[in-house]
Amino acid sequence: QSVRQAWKNFMNEYQHLFLSNEEQWFNNLQKLREYIVQYNELPKKCTIKRLYKWLDTQKQNYTYKKNIMTQQSVRQAWEDFMNEYPHLFLSNEEQWFNSLQELREYVIQHNTLPEKRKCKLGNWVCSQKKNYKNNKEIMKEQSVRQAWENFMNEYPHVHVFLTNEEQWFNSLQELREYIV
Repeated sequence: QSVRQAWKNFMNEYQHLFLSNEEQWFNNLQKLREYIVQYNELPKKCTIKRLYKWLDTQKQNYTYKKNIMTQQSVRQAWEDFMNEYPHLFLSNEEQWFNSLQELREYVIQHNTLPEKRKCKLGNWVCSQKKNYKNNKEIMKEQSVRQAWENFMNEYPHVHVFLTNEEQWFNSLQELREYIV
């Protein structure tokens, strides 16, 4: 057999290794879809690193309209995919407001904040308090900062919004009042 025929046979035998970029992209999209159907979440860095990295790259490529996302068929497929799972493709601000609502429901039910190390929401609260104090991360956004302040004002009885220093001074004042 000729070299050309041998190569043709080889490519047919291992055709999964000779996919175009677009074919590979659609295969990865299908893998992502299957992952979401199974776990109802996007892959995390610690679960399936390769799929996570691919997803992260697609988000960036989509945002900046670069690489394969310049192809209309791919871009449209990505938009359709995001619309299929909108709860997984929220902006940081949308995620933040969802977490605030979850916190509001928790405080109404338990009359306290969740414990820092016992749940995801507790860790989130800890980060928000720190970011609020230092005016960093998402707390730089005026709408977010205002919503956080409104929340703290809605539930002033939840003393854990106070810093350790504020709690100490409050305790000192209570002690003074008790003595007098």
